[in-house]
Amino acid sequence: MSIFGDLEIEKAMVLFDRANFSGAREKLEELKEQIPDPNLRQQMNFIYLLAALYEYLDSLDFEKAYEVCVQLNKELKRDYRLHRTFVLMDFLERLVRQEELLEALKEIPKMIQEKKNFEILQDGHYMVPLMFTMYSNAMLREKQEKYDMATLLLYRLLEMIEQRRLAAYGLYVSKMDYTGFLFCAEDQKELNHLSGEEKLA
Repeated sequence: MSIFGDLEIEKAMVLFDRANFSGAREKLEELKEQIPDPNLRQQMNFIYLLAALYEYLDSLDFEKAYEVCVQLNKELKRDYRLHRTFVLMDFLERLVRQEELLEALKEIPKMIQEKKNFEILQDGHYMVPLMFTMYSNAMLREKQEKYDMATLLLYRLLEMIEQRRLAAYGLYVSKMDYTGFLFCAEDQKELNHLSGEEKLA
C-alpha cells in the first residue's frame, strides 16, 4: 500500500472509533481489495465485517447483524489456529457470545409480524439481550451528542422494563384483562368470590 493508502486506512479507523460504522464500512470495503498482502487484506476484511455488524446493530437490523456475525466468526475460527496474532482474534469468544444473542434477537421481527408480542415480553431469552441492546444504543447516541435519540431510546427501554415486569405476571398492557385479579387487602378479600364482571362493576 502507498502512503496514500495508509492514510485512507487511518481515516477508516477514525470513522470506526467515532462510531460512524456506515462510513467506516464503505471505506474499508473499497480499501481491502487494494491491499496486495493476503494476511493484511484478511485482517482488513475482519474489521470490515465488524463495521458492518455494528452498522446493522446500530439500526437494530438484527437479522442482517446475525448473518454478518456468523460470517465474521466463521472466518476468525478458520484462521485462528495458524494466525492467532491476527486482529480480533482476542475478541473471538465475545463475538461468539454476540452471535448467540443475535440468534435470539433475529427471531423478533418475524414474531412481531405473527403478532407474538406477548410471547416476546414473557421470554427473557429475547427480552434481556433486547433491553441491553437498547441501552447500549442509547449510550452510543449520548456519546455522539444525539441527546434527543438517546432520550427516546431510554424512554422506550423504560417502557420495555415495565411491560416485561407485567408480562411476568401474565399481564399484557395492549390487551389488559382485569377479570382474573384477586383482592389482597383484608377488607376486600371477600370480594374474590365475585365474577370478573362483578369485580369490575
